Amino acid sequence: MKRAVWLSFFIITLYGTVVASAYPAKELHPGNSLTNEQISPNRPASILLYNYFSSSIDPSVEDTNIYVTNVSVWRLIYVRILFFDTANCSFTSWSLALRANRTVSFRVSDIDPMTTGYILMVAIDQHGCPVRANDLLGGEFIRMESGYSSNLAAIGIPAINLGTPGNSGAPGTSSCTLDGLTAELVFDGLQYSQLPRTLVVDNIMSIRDENFVKLVLNPLGGDVTDRLLRIGDLEGLLFNDKAIAFYFRTTRDVCQLAETLRNGFPPTDIPFEDAISKGTTGWMLIYATREIGLSGAVFKINSKGLNHGHNLSYTTTASRIVYKMPVFPPNREMNL
Repeated sequence: MKRAVWLSFFIITLYGTVVASAYPAKELHPGNSLTNEQISPNRPASILLYNYFSSSIDPSVEDTNIYVTNVSVWRLIYVRILFFDTANCSFTSWSLALRANRTVSFRVSDIDPMTTGYILMVAIDQHGCPVRANDLLGGEFIRMESGYSSNLAAIGIPAINLGTPGNSGAPGTSSCTLDGLTAELVFDGLQYSQLPRTLVVDNIMSIRDENFVKLVLNPLGGDVTDRLLRIGDLEGLLFNDKAIAFYFRTTRDVCQLAETLRNGFPPTDIPFEDAISKGTTGWMLIYATREIGLSGAVFKINSKGLNHGHNLSYTTTASRIVYKMPVFPPNREMNL
């Protein structure tokens, strides 16, 4: 009895918090008011997060087109691109020098075919150390063999207290370690903006109406020079159109979760098709039980021609997330 009372109180409190906040972290677009500390799609920043990519040998079947723009009208920006291959929990690195007011695009299949994962692009100086250069803007178009396809804007993560290119001795710049081989990207609201921890999946349509929804979740943080972070324990609440919540908990020992919503996932007490019944919609909160960052996207398709996706919004952030990345000078031959 006590457990039931406690769980009811937990659900009511959490649901009330989300409703009262009026989804303050839904995706923001140009024209909305952004603080210097907020992350958002379609905002210039020093780090860009591309939530999902996939590629194959045949780009007409499955591939991802990536683009990045330097919106500065005067400054060249070096960029370290980290491709996280989440199927193998490994990464590859590439760099480029992006001239002022210039856009570069490429296909993942031309660089790292037969992979899936996510991408971080980090503004760096000529030595490879992260710097404050909030002028990067990006996006992607994803085409999957399963039929899903979508344009997604890259998530802009601004630097707050880092040195700028040509001023690497400024306060807050010393993210490169003493050995000069690695750098720390600290997402704490001081160096870089804080990262999401609790995500919202909205407008989930019933699978009884032949709707298919693919959910992608990425664990953010860790020492990528050692091994990629794994998701671990997840908890959440699935709400139907009557605001009835169904609690779930699951463990995923993977570097990226990419699953279709169905009976059995999320693992609620009743089947998914009964929680969100025919002709209705619902939504979901999902979060990591430990202090890691969490980001993701959702892709939707049905027999009536719906085929689109979007980045997930968030309601809470992790207090401090650290990435450790390798440091080496950018390849000068990639001066695009």
